[in-house]
Amino acid sequence: ECLLVHNGHEKASTFARGHYTVGKEMIDKFNDRLRYIVDQCDNVQGFMIHHSVGGGTGSGLGALILERIAVDYRKKSKLGSEVYPTQRMQKCVIEPYNALLATHWLLDHTEVSLVFDNAAIYDICQKQLQIKRPSYDHMNRLLTKVISSSTASWRFQSQLNVDLNEFQTGLVPFPRL
Repeated sequence: ECLLVHNGHEKASTFARGHYTVGKEMIDKFNDRLRYIVDQCDNVQGFMIHHSVGGGTGSGLGALILERIAVDYRKKSKLGSEVYPTQRMQKCVIEPYNALLATHWLLDHTEVSLVFDNAAIYDICQKQLQIKRPSYDHMNRLLTKVISSSTASWRFQSQLNVDLNEFQTGLVPFPRL
């Protein structure tokens, strides 16, 4: 069975469209798929969500999904890795608006956010990896390596193993009150 949830080729580029219209149509389907996956697990420690907050429909839908996870699984940790837009690589004028609105939801519905800057990732690809014109594929591969490295202690047995709560406690010494 395919567990992907998709809605064709939505390209409205606005947070509001993803959160309030397209998202509202899709959230129940997503929730059913997530519940199915969670039911297959022995011990769910939490959720890790990856998304670009500058993208319109995706950032709005991502915020809606986070909100639903926070309500349905309120005692589970929610970690996010977010890629923030930069003016230098901007594809759409409302990317800052989308990022601002998505950040509001991230503050309310995630315990930890790993923040990545598109311009910094691009510069690392150019200067450190010596790729003249990095593509999104290059940048995404770099991000997956960073995130994979930071989550290795959850996925593999070793003396350095930590669970999601210990990882979170080490990163956030003073939680938001």
